[in-house]
Amino acid sequence: DPEFRLKYGSVLALKSPSDGVRELEEAARLAPQRADILTALGAALRRAGNQERAAEVFRQSREVSAAMAQRSEAMLETNKAIDSLKKGQVAPAIESLRAALALDPAFADANHYMGIAQSAQQNWPEANRALNAALQESPSNPEIHFNFAVSLQKQGDWDGAAREFQSVVDLRPGQVPVMCQLADALSRAGQIERAQAELQRAKELGSCDAVQGKAH
Repeated sequence: DPEFRLKYGSVLALKSPSDGVRELEEAARLAPQRADILTALGAALRRAGNQERAAEVFRQSREVSAAMAQRSEAMLETNKAIDSLKKGQVAPAIESLRAALALDPAFADANHYMGIAQSAQQNWPEANRALNAALQESPSNPEIHFNFAVSLQKQGDWDGAAREFQSVVDLRPGQVPVMCQLADALSRAGQIERAQAELQRAKELGSCDAVQGKAH
């Protein structure tokens, strides 16, 4: 629990700086992006007489604070983009998302919605680039995999769509509509045996009539 270690280490450092440093170093290991933990660790190191290490940790704390401030601004821009997309305003959404990514290029949410926005404009290279970037940062997010699959469907990339639908099924088992879409994509990609097997699994849980004919 980094929060407990932060509080305990800060109190401990007042009486025994070296013991406080050990506790706070563990807190920083558990939560390396917590600027408050790094600041407390820097103060404990300074009390313990390790001025050089304290200066380094304080520098890290400032960098983390700056990065978090940029992430917060990027989140605001991304939320503006989401509101624009809900209103069908794709161009303003892309503008907001570009601002978000200028602040934080690796921000998964901004790349995710950029992929959705570019897909809406059928700008497939940019859509694919953005969605791939989102997955690099957040590979276990089923929503990104799903929206990537839908985008690849629209492009006629059935192997790619099947791959992404499979990721959704692996991450969230038992979702019959996605299993049906996976069966459809597999069938269109020419993977008939896998399509039939997936269709059968889907039918055991619910109805998959929409793709039944395509997966035979």
